[in-house]
Amino acid sequence: MKKQILSVLIILFSFLYFRVDIFASDASIWLKGDSAVTVGDEFDVTIEVSSEEDLSEIESYLSYTDEIAKFISADDGIAGGKGLLRVDIRSFEENSGKFTYKLKFLARKAGKFTISFSDAVHMYTKDTNDDISVASSDLEILIKNKRQASSDSTLSNLKIAGAELKPKFSKSILDYTAEVGTDVENIVVGVDLSDANSEYSLKKDYEDKLQTGKNKIEIIVKAEDGNTTTYTITVIKAEESEPEKGETANSELKPEDDKNSKITSKPEVTEEPEYVPDPSDDKAQTETNIKDSKQTVIYVIIGAAIILGIMFISGIILYIKNKNSDELED
Repeated sequence: MKKQILSVLIILFSFLYFRVDIFASDASIWLKGDSAVTVGDEFDVTIEVSSEEDLSEIESYLSYTDEIAKFISADDGIAGGKGLLRVDIRSFEENSGKFTYKLKFLARKAGKFTISFSDAVHMYTKDTNDDISVASSDLEILIKNKRQASSDSTLSNLKIAGAELKPKFSKSILDYTAEVGTDVENIVVGVDLSDANSEYSLKKDYEDKLQTGKNKIEIIVKAEDGNTTTYTITVIKAEESEPEKGETANSELKPEDDKNSKITSKPEVTEEPEYVPDPSDDKAQTETNIKDSKQTVIYVIIGAAIILGIMFISGIILYIKNKNSDELED
């Protein structure tokens, strides 16, 4: 029984001890920076300090992977090199409770750059010079090789509004033509780049409006490494037809020019009065039509009567023949 009570007391004591250890931190010091950096670039690591007490000094050591990144400089109170930095900070900006300190590094080669506190962090209070409990963190940054600049200066698609490209677009074909009507004044060009890091510009050999005949549009694509490719569209605008030209010329004539023009006016055409038939003739024609209709009806009736008569007589003859045949058989 005594052993059980002793065990419970030990467990309870341990719990209280670790709980105090976990929650007794009066200050924190965190290392922060970018998650990834490119080889050859400089980058910063920030030390962020937060304390509930006014501080008089911070002491510790930082270790880092010197073969991955080179230490360049830091704020006052931090110095060293070759993988180890001494932290001895005594300036706290009027004890505001939160402080930041910068460290600058140069990325040497690809790999994981790590920086951490290699010794316990000691923070001393200003009034009592007590060493307070501190929570801290480490930092890991991925150093990547430089990406080689792309030389792709092609288009993945090229289209224009209101006309058809000939031949059909292909990134390897650089010259195209398009035909438009006389009423088209401009062309809208749509471009899709094969590489998002490239850029393009448009160059036209006309100003605001398309001119009759050939018009040239150049799409100049510049790759990330400076390589360029030029696509050319020749837009052919149709010429005005002869009637359209004549109409335009006539519409531009002024009244005073009309007197001196050599255009011979057409002779006036006298309109003949519309012929109106004599009413008496219409009446006579109507009576004639009625007479002809009556005669036609009479002829149809006579014809039908004759056909019926013939059919009746034929029926009688067949009846007589059939009757005589029956008598002879008897």
